[in-house]
Amino acid sequence: EPKVVKEAEALSLRQSEVTRRLELIRRQRYNNWAAEQVENALRALRKNGKSGTSAAINYLKVIDPPLLESSVASVYSYTVTEIMGEFKQDEKAKVAKDLTNPSVVRRDLESF
Repeated sequence: EPKVVKEAEALSLRQSEVTRRLELIRRQRYNNWAAEQVENALRALRKNGKSGTSAAINYLKVIDPPLLESSVASVYSYTVTEIMGEFKQDEKAKVAKDLTNPSVVRRDLESF
């Protein structure tokens, strides 16, 4: 029946809108959390210098960079650059491996 089809389409449209809104809220919450992680990493780095890099890496490695909005991604990149600046060339590869280790469980949008 056309009336039932029309009602089903309206319900489907509302459900899609709710799903889209939920995704947007999760992304905002994720980026807020990620910004706090980056802030903690920078604090560890500033407070302890090279000895704080391990703590800073631990804060960053649970972040999934493709989920970051541009402003948070920019600060994340800046922090990685600051960490890299503490090491010699051959040690930088180890930092990169630590940040991209596939065995690390990164937080995703579903947990927000």
